[in-house]
Amino acid sequence: GDDNGIDSKGGFEGSLRARLGYAVTPEILLYGTGGLAGRSLKVEDSVLGASDTATMLGWTAGLGTDIKLTDNVFGRVEYRYTDFGSKSFDGIGKVKATDNRVTFGVGMKF
Repeated sequence: GDDNGIDSKGGFEGSLRARLGYAVTPEILLYGTGGLAGRSLKVEDSVLGASDTATMLGWTAGLGTDIKLTDNVFGRVEYRYTDFGSKSFDGIGKVKATDNRVTFGVGMKF
């Protein structure tokens, strides 16, 4: 985003998570997920002419559900909060990065 001449751009983002769930019915699985998260972030200050890129590491946690659509296909809805922590960027200062995300998906069982 842009704020007083400061612009940030995210690069790669990924997570390594575990999932623990409970089958409420044979068709519905509710689960919690959590683990490590990482992201690259480039921050630029157009007023000062400063720019820096860093890899930020933190944690992520969320809740979701898998719902059986057919014998081999399921739908998924998941919410995750991610805290990538704080990092000092040269010439710019300290930046804290967080993310709230809802994802939807379809999967197949083999």
